Amino acid sequence: TPVRICGLATTTCPALADFSMTPCDAPGEDTADQCGIVGLDDGYCAEFPDSGGMNRCTVPCASGIDCTTNTCLSATTSICGFTITPRPM
Repeated sequence: TPVRICGLATTTCPALADFSMTPCDAPGEDTADQCGIVGLDDGYCAEFPDSGGMNRCTVPCASGIDCTTNTCLSATTSICGFTITPRPM
């Protein structure tokens, strides 16, 4: 059987799997149970850019290196942005 290996600093594998793919109701920490593991603040809901108000799951971050997009947005909670930021060479 396949084995899923994941090494993340600030979230869980299920939350990362939900990143930008899973719709959610409204942005904010109160809807965290819609993203990632229920009962664990490993995922958050945020507005997806240029979508006309559609919301998607994102994950917490400490810096851009925690994000597949290399974009860590600082607000009330630091979350990974959906827009890709080029990594420096």
